[in-house]
Amino acid sequence: MMDLTSQMIVKVDGRDVGIYPYNACNGQACFVLLKEDQNFLEQFKQGAGAVITAKSYSGNTLMMNVSLRGFSAAVSELESRTR
Repeated sequence: MMDLTSQMIVKVDGRDVGIYPYNACNGQACFVLLKEDQNFLEQFKQGAGAVITAKSYSGNTLMMNVSLRGFSAAVSELESRTR
């Protein structure tokens, strides 16, 4: 169970990207909704890996390592389909 009073921390290649509050949860997941943020997207496009850190309700720190391989190509493909 997530501690929704804490915020999610995002780093790309060891650099801070931002700290984000949770917006909503359902029975399967909690969500952080972002408005279009060009800086966020550029860091993900240029990065090799991201670390997303959250806290559980019991106080444990949860760190999720995410590969960004293919992220830039996926965003470019999505943009080309929505034009």
